[in-house]
Amino acid sequence: MLAAGSLPVSGSRGCDSCMFIVSEDDWGGLEKSAVFWQTADKRYEVPLGKGDTCRIPDEALSEDGQLFIGLLGKKGNVLQNTKALLVPLCEGAREGNSKVGEAV
Repeated sequence: MLAAGSLPVSGSRGCDSCMFIVSEDDWGGLEKSAVFWQTADKRYEVPLGKGDTCRIPDEALSEDGQLFIGLLGKKGNVLQNTKALLVPLCEGAREGNSKVGEAV
């Protein structure tokens, strides 16, 4: 879940998730998916699970910069979407290339 003070960082894998809070009046009956992207040519669509949650794809967190998050609802010819949320994506700590005790 994205919350103040717990924003994802680049390089994270398998540990960041999102939860969407939507009105059943507006979104009920639609198949909901989150969409994550850093560049327009690489968008990752993830179906929402129980509680309107999903994992953020590792690929969407590969580079620091900015992460866009949007929500889609689909049913037949209906396509509902939201404005994209822009999340700053700071550089995360990376795995080291030296073993403990070695000079860096």
